[in-house]
Amino acid sequence: MQSFVARYAGEKPMILIADGEDTAKDMYIKQGYQFISFRYQIVKETIEDSDIQL
Repeated sequence: MQSFVARYAGEKPMILIADGEDTAKDMYIKQGYQFISFRYQIVKETIEDSDIQL
């Protein structure tokens, strides 16, 4: 799939997104892709008093 996308993109830059905790990130680096950035993602959930066990 990567080779198809590379041919389709031609000279345009390709952006691959991988989970930082997953091995795909390491695989892309071994294939010669350049790591340029990262981001944090936080999910806030509402916890009801009835959900708290003391």
